[in-house]
Amino acid sequence: MSEPIDPLLHDDEARDYDALLIVSFGGPEGPDDVMPFLDNVLRGLPVRPQTKARIAARYDAFGGVSPINARTREFIAALQTELATHGPALPIYWGNRNWRPLLPDTFEQMARDGVERAIAFVTSTFSSYSGCRRYREDLHAASSAVDGAPTVDRVRLGFNHPGFIEASVDRVAAALEQLGYARGISGDRGQMTLSASWDGPPSGDFLARSNGTVGLEVELGEVAALDPGGGRMLGVLSLARLPRRLALDFREVTEEGLPFDRLAGDFSLREGQAYTCNMGLQGAVAGLALFGRTG
Repeated sequence: MSEPIDPLLHDDEARDYDALLIVSFGGPEGPDDVMPFLDNVLRGLPVRPQTKARIAARYDAFGGVSPINARTREFIAALQTELATHGPALPIYWGNRNWRPLLPDTFEQMARDGVERAIAFVTSTFSSYSGCRRYREDLHAASSAVDGAPTVDRVRLGFNHPGFIEASVDRVAAALEQLGYARGISGDRGQMTLSASWDGPPSGDFLARSNGTVGLEVELGEVAALDPGGGRMLGVLSLARLPRRLALDFREVTEEGLPFDRLAGDFSLREGQAYTCNMGLQGAVAGLALFGRTG
């Protein structure tokens, strides 16, 4: 059974659009652009001139050029090809928050072209004030300043879209493999949570000084080369190896691959030791129930 649709996040009402608006952050494209660009980004914020100068100096290493506008142009070109091939045949407009082409100028152009209703795609993927609400505010401000501005609807953010998640998982896994971390565990879906406190900064062996809880749940997957006896299974969440576990690296734990329907459990962290009484693996080939201490 499919999950219910949240009406606050999804709108399936059919509408006719006569343009597509790409909204991005914008960035300088030369040394002379850097300070005016930062003026736009930092407007209204209590940033000292010395701080702004240090930020500007970072662009010097790249000739005063941010890659974001070039990447946005590449995205628009790919989107134009897609629309030309599969439709709908919509013109694409581009407006940035902080540098040319700026949103107010883009709204003026759309008004001159007779655009009445546009659908906007914001290149910021994640939900936050800077990544979501601020863009809504800027869209409203830009449209309010232009007579005859089109009505603009926004495409939902992509941070929790299954397609984005699947693509991200594939790319993270590929990057980890390039760094020498083989896929020790795989699954259709899963999560690991860490809630802990410790003295001092989160550096060095802070996990070994932590008190808190760790939760792990993975469904429909496989542990690569698991020892059927399970004698080393508690090593999966050894605190000394927890950074590996967060990267889902179980290489040294197993000898034979073992598929499972569900791998789940909770650990209590106390003074460098992890205790569990409910760690379990359920599958058609084998089932393991684990309890004890690791550290």
